Amino acid sequence: MSEQCQTNKNCVLSRRLGLKLYNRCDYCHHRFVDCIGTQYNIVIMITFAVLLVLPYVTDQPAFQKVGTIGIVLFLLMLGIFVNTKTDALYRSEYELKSKTFEMGKLNSELTQLNHSLSLRSAELTQANEELRTLDKIKSDFLSTVSHEFRSPLTSIKAFADILLNNKETMTPTESNEFVTIIEEEADRLTRMVTDILDLSKLESGTLEWKLEPVRLDNVIAKAATTIGAVCREKKIQVTIPPENTIPMVLGDFDRLIQVVTNLLDNAVKFTEEGGRITVETQTSPVDVTILVHDTGAGIPEDQTEAVFDRFKQGGDTLTDKPRGTGLGLPICKDIIEALGGTIWAEQRKEPGAIFAFRLPTARPAPLPAASACSEPAGG
Repeated sequence: MSEQCQTNKNCVLSRRLGLKLYNRCDYCHHRFVDCIGTQYNIVIMITFAVLLVLPYVTDQPAFQKVGTIGIVLFLLMLGIFVNTKTDALYRSEYELKSKTFEMGKLNSELTQLNHSLSLRSAELTQANEELRTLDKIKSDFLSTVSHEFRSPLTSIKAFADILLNNKETMTPTESNEFVTIIEEEADRLTRMVTDILDLSKLESGTLEWKLEPVRLDNVIAKAATTIGAVCREKKIQVTIPPENTIPMVLGDFDRLIQVVTNLLDNAVKFTEEGGRITVETQTSPVDVTILVHDTGAGIPEDQTEAVFDRFKQGGDTLTDKPRGTGLGLPICKDIIEALGGTIWAEQRKEPGAIFAFRLPTARPAPLPAASACSEPAGG
């Protein structure tokens, strides 16, 4: 409390002499003239009045002068006495002001805390919604994977049973046809399992890379050969760049084949029979861009980023989704970004979609320790 008196700049005695006439001086901020029971302007008026009257009373008897001085001293002492009796009142006033100040400070802190809690509540609400969305996506993914795994397994078991139970009655042609179907369904299962394992390795950073100079025209040609049978079945025309027309990039040959194959396979899924798929290239001194055009249904503008989300697949129901786990495009995104490139999708002016990726030709970016698959899938 003594610090309160030392900081009282209104009191002459406290500021200049460090004197404390009353107990309340420890917490008082009033002027000294207030403490003697009179206001500052009244003191000035009384002083002038005394100065004016004093010449006229000089001829008065000494006892009258003493009496006048005595009355002034009596009033002064009375003011001091009254102020000593109001210590408790001043202390209560000070404490009330102090409590009011503290309450205001606490109220300000509570307001800030309430604002922080509101922000945290909004963040938690958003996080909860995101968790709900992820939970739904995972549930849809599990449903899709279960359906995709069940179909080839059912086919394999059915045709295997036919082969085992009808060995004597089946012709070699029929047997070869059934064996071919079993092989195709087994390959389909293998591709789905590989996609899931690759995604897991990409997320954990344990995927092995073999960096070397790669000719992208060779990559495109090999990928086009991989999907050739499906394209012939659907009568889809595929156009690829001629050989030796694309600069080399530093990358992983097998992983780049996986990327281009996924992009072409995705285009085949969404292109109707008799459609067209075109692979184009754009080159610059520092990078190469590969563009895969198709004449399919296209992509809504609000889903050009979402198609690279893991567990996400085109279509709203299980029946209208294309075959596959929906992991092809997220895997493409992880591979391209790990090689220092970018990948994107866009809607064509004509019917169809464009999927493209760009890789540097000069100096590739170092591979990250781990790659998180966090963007949108359609393939």
